[in-house]
Amino acid sequence: MKQKLVLIFVVIFFKLNMLGQTINKFPFEMSFLQYFSGNNNVIVPILLKEKFYYIDNNTKAIKIDKAFDVAYPFINNVALVKQKEKYGLINLKGDYIVEPIYKYFQIASYQKILIFKNEYNKEICYDFSINKFVSDYIHCAEPLGPEIITFQGLNGKYGIKNLQNKIIAQPLYDSVLVIKKKFIVVKLNNKIGIIDNTNKILIPFKYDDFICSRDDNPKIISLKKKTHWTYFYDFKKVVDSKYESVENIAELISEKALSIVKNKNKYNILFKDGSVLPIDYDLIEYNGKVAISGNKVYQIYDFKSFILYCNL
Repeated sequence: MKQKLVLIFVVIFFKLNMLGQTINKFPFEMSFLQYFSGNNNVIVPILLKEKFYYIDNNTKAIKIDKAFDVAYPFINNVALVKQKEKYGLINLKGDYIVEPIYKYFQIASYQKILIFKNEYNKEICYDFSINKFVSDYIHCAEPLGPEIITFQGLNGKYGIKNLQNKIIAQPLYDSVLVIKKKFIVVKLNNKIGIIDNTNKILIPFKYDDFICSRDDNPKIISLKKKTHWTYFYDFKKVVDSKYESVENIAELISEKALSIVKNKNKYNILFKDGSVLPIDYDLIEYNGKVAISGNKVYQIYDFKSFILYCNL
């Protein structure tokens, strides 16, 4: 038996931070929907009369003659489903690849492996990137810690040095806000700017707030000055906008999009040309793949197709 490599497991937790509402309103796990959405599928799940069915997104005809308690979008021709509180996996014909007998489900997203476990911790693993069962996996590849660290000087200011204790920046910054692979967000004289790992200024110190996407090497950075936000791509200015930046998403789903933005307690998508979607939503999830408006939940594909997933 091969020994499993155990690092730290990425479990896709479900959570929803929606204005005045709770996740209990929906009969599915929001994080699973986020993970599996964003694909240009013809066969899509939809909630009809308290059960989920798979329909042809073009004709709206039912394509799989089975009803499910919960059904998620297909990814590489397989889809996660739930029956009587147990998880299973189907193919495009609706045949079970994994019978719905497993109480627990997790995603090893680093390796694209779906893991089904029963009450006795017995598990089976399915690699949907190659559509095969696998016997061992890396629970997670947790990113290594930063190669750059901060230190505080006698003057109370902050500097930057590498792990070999070589000083990159003398202690002159008010604070160091974020350390990424290729840049560092710092504050000087109460203004935010961005430097690289040699202390070269990439974006000048004239901003009051910032947002960058969650990956280690984000290309999109948004910086706020007074009431307006300026968006940069690879440290080059793209557009100014009045919309409040919430989460930068361009690397995740679309080359045209810049950020999830907020407008009077509603959410939208800002694009590189400065335009936004024609309709605001109650919530757009952080990866830009799911939008919520009232009781309606949509899958998003390339911001052109909004596919109705459920309407409670």
